[in-house]
Amino acid sequence: MSNKKLLFLDDYHVERKKGVSLKLGDVCRYEKPVLIPDQPWEAGGIIGDSNCTVIDDNGRLRMWYCIANRPRNWSRDTMPTEAELAALDEKTRNDLMHEGEAMLCHAVSEDGVNWDKSPASLVEYDGGKATNMLLPGRMGATVFIDPVDIPERRYKMIHGYGPRLPHRVPWSSPTREIFYGIYGSYSPDGLNWTTCPDPIMEWYTDTTNVAYYDKQIGKYVAFVRMNQNLDFRDRGTCPVKRGAEHYRTIGRSESDDFFNFPRPEKISEPSPRQRRPRATGLDYYNSAAMIHPGTDDVYVMLSSNFYHEQDALQVHLATSRDGVNYSRWIQPLLTPGTEGLFDSGSVYMATGAVCRGDEMWLYYRGCNWLHGKLPPPPRGGAIGRVRMRRDGFACQEARPGGGELLTTPVKVSGERLTVNLDAGAGGRLKVELRDLGGAPIPGYTEADADWLFYNDLHRTVTWNGSADIPSTSSGEVRLRFIGANARLYACEFVGEGARGQVVSRRARGLT
Repeated sequence: MSNKKLLFLDDYHVERKKGVSLKLGDVCRYEKPVLIPDQPWEAGGIIGDSNCTVIDDNGRLRMWYCIANRPRNWSRDTMPTEAELAALDEKTRNDLMHEGEAMLCHAVSEDGVNWDKSPASLVEYDGGKATNMLLPGRMGATVFIDPVDIPERRYKMIHGYGPRLPHRVPWSSPTREIFYGIYGSYSPDGLNWTTCPDPIMEWYTDTTNVAYYDKQIGKYVAFVRMNQNLDFRDRGTCPVKRGAEHYRTIGRSESDDFFNFPRPEKISEPSPRQRRPRATGLDYYNSAAMIHPGTDDVYVMLSSNFYHEQDALQVHLATSRDGVNYSRWIQPLLTPGTEGLFDSGSVYMATGAVCRGDEMWLYYRGCNWLHGKLPPPPRGGAIGRVRMRRDGFACQEARPGGGELLTTPVKVSGERLTVNLDAGAGGRLKVELRDLGGAPIPGYTEADADWLFYNDLHRTVTWNGSADIPSTSSGEVRLRFIGANARLYACEFVGEGARGQVVSRRARGLT
């Protein structure tokens, strides 16, 4: 198992605990959008759910986002009538309301707030004006940096593209063309893209697709929409059974070859109690899946719940240790903004997280209209930003009356132990070291441990004023955290480039 810090966003490293419970992390909203559709070619608005990626590319922040490029001959007279719109299915109706071609755009930033839309000179507008548009017709697109492919294919993109696929309903006619296929593109620089001529997965695009390379399994992984009771057959979509329950779920596929994914398998869906009755139930909309920053084997989804009665969406955290089985928080991580703000209708998290100093920055698309009530162009939609502490998605919180937590075995290979904690002004935390049999190690007992106060992401743990770590015959210890009114986010052995290593119960044959 690779060396890593211990994240306490779940109970994976917990042997037992008392008076300690999981708590969702706090986000700090930047009330103003950091990127708005302020260019003439962006009059159709920033679109998608979220159709946005943010990557820290060697110190420079890069964003790929999607707009509806309003045709020059657009007018309200070209829109379908209310009666014509009412006769269409929801998907087709909403797509037509965009009334413009989806365009992939690019922006860069040094501080994460001020974004530069310098022209890439790849797509012109209005008779030759240079723009930051890169590619037309890309929906549901996200970008990742491939750590294993050749430089010419360093950047990869998964996206919807191509002609709309036929949607066949055996007991109805005519056949409609609704969804796009799932395609892939590659680039040496993130600007000049080559799109594969054939789909990379025999499936359909109905939300923002996400892909990345997973070092732990040595495979590419893709996350897509799976609609219950909707299948993909003969290069088109079709309902499985007349009158069967329909709801949105999250599917996953993995492959040795980015350009050839098998059909997805469902990995996350709302429970029957959550989704029924449909009028007041919810769906799992997008995935916004990623590998947790600074780790290789902690997986996160920042997926939006779609609440049918309210016709609005908000972001919920889901975590996993294998990238397949996720635990989803009931409480939202990010809700729509207050009335009058750009994100008061719905929020969709972008793919990717940026770590700068002690902070983690997340980006999202916000809009001030409800899901099924798209206004006609020109419309807004914008990209917002939230800040949170590094490794701060969730934590273990000791109650005011006190609590304790014992970890699974940890390999000691560093010179000192540091913790990411928030004890505020009135909390406290200390760490006792135990051997594998569970006995306190002399000199590192609860009585020897010094109290840790305040709010610090890199607080060094000490015992009787010393930070030295003991040597054990096994090279492993258990950590016992004791405290009150304190939040524990992470811990890590540091020094000489070495870090602690978790030894899982499964690896040790423990139960």
